[in-house]
This record gives sequence, C-alpha cells and structure tokens, in this order.
Amino acid sequence: MYPYGVLDVLNGFIIVIIGLLAGFTGTLLGIGGGSIATPLLVVLGYDIKLVVPASLVAIMGTSAGGLHRLYEHGYVNVKIALLLEILSIAGAISGVFLAVNLPSRSLEKLLGVTLIIASIGVLVHKSEREVSPKSSVNKGTIQYFITAIIFLVAGFISSTAGIGGGIIKVPAMILVLGLPIKTAIATSKLMVGITALSGVLTYAFCRAIDLSLSILLLIGTYTGATISSRLFIKIPAKIVKYIAVTFYLIMSFVILARASFLL
Repeated sequence: MYPYGVLDVLNGFIIVIIGLLAGFTGTLLGIGGGSIATPLLVVLGYDIKLVVPASLVAIMGTSAGGLHRLYEHGYVNVKIALLLEILSIAGAISGVFLAVNLPSRSLEKLLGVTLIIASIGVLVHKSEREVSPKSSVNKGTIQYFITAIIFLVAGFISSTAGIGGGIIKVPAMILVLGLPIKTAIATSKLMVGITALSGVLTYAFCRAIDLSLSILLLIGTYTGATISSRLFIKIPAKIVKYIAVTFYLIMSFVILARASFLL
C-alpha cells in the first residue's frame, strides 16, 4: 500500500510537513493546497488512488485552519461563499459527465490564457476597500449573474482539466464583484472546504479513504493554515496581491506548457 510497506515515523513526519506546506500556501492564495500535496505524495511513491481522497480531507483542514480568525476580522463573506459555491459544485458534477467528450487540452489552453488575463487584471485592480475588510459589498444583479456563470465554469473546469477552482474564483470575486483581495482569498478559503466536503463524503460512502494518510495530511494542513491565517491578517493587501498574481502566472504557464506538450 505504501512505498516502504509501513507508514513509519519518518514517512509520517514527511506527510505532515507536506500538509503543512499545502495548508500554509493554500490560505495565502485561497486554494485548497491539493495542487501542492497531491503531486508531492505521488512523486514519493504513494498510490494516487489513496492520495486523491486523502488530499480532499486535507483540503478541509486548509479551509478550517484559522477560518474563524479570518471571519472575526471580517474577511470571510459567508453569503457569497454559500451562494456561489452551489453553482461551482453543479459545474463540477456536470464536468465529470462531460469530460470524456471534451477536448481537454484545448480547454487547458483556454484556462491558461484566461489566467494570464486575470492576473493582469488583479495586478492593476485598485480598491480603497482593501484596507477595510468589514465594508459591505453592493453590486447589482448583472455582476452577480456574471460571477455565477464564472463559478459554474470554474467548477466545470476543475473536474475536466484537473485544476482547482480557487485560481478562477478569486480573480472573479475581485474583478467582477469588486471584493478586496484579502476578502476574496479568505472567502475562497471557505469555498474550497465546501467543495472538498462533497468529495470526501462520496469517497467515504465508497470506503475509499485511507485514515492514516488522511489524518496525517489533515494535521499538517490545519496547522499550516492556522499559522498562515495569522500572517495573512498582518501582511499588507498589496503584498498578498503580488503573491497571488505570481502564483496565477506560474500556474498559467505550467498549464499552457502541459497542454502544448501533451497535445
């Protein structure tokens, strides 16, 4: 089951460290951290069939770690998270059924280009409310409708192209709804947990979750996310913006390179 036959202390320590890195990074970017934990564990020799469900459990740790602290500081918009995440899950479910008949590489290329455009938009986006996390968001029906469509597509792409929806949702909330970048990231942090929960329940029903691997990853992501949330509150929104944009650009080039290579 495991590359060394037994999940010994050293292996357990490595798994926790991987989870710590995923949780810490995920909180700063509003993503689950699965894009970090999953490939690292696979490279170390763990069975992908064990890693994927364990990674979903770990994403819940990323979402929960420090979430209450961010909510108390006014960074988490629960109403937007619950409303739009329903559409994202619907998109993900539809994507599962349609993925076989779609030109996935073309879809990945489109996603890569979209991320580059979104990165530029987030970089030049100006908002006085970045320093006022508790200010309300007043947008019309059109903005919410556009964002809803984007979230539906984000869920669809996440299941067809294997890319986490957070890298699409955060720019959408910033550019369309006008959310401050910290609010968008913290709200996405809640969203990824909701999405992961639906996957975890499915895997649990199928009895496909390895408890040892999942718990160790969960310990790491929850701890990393809790530490990162403290830093998130203190660092300026401008720095958070640069970190996020850098990540989006790196991901866009990785996606475009992969799609071109495998086409």
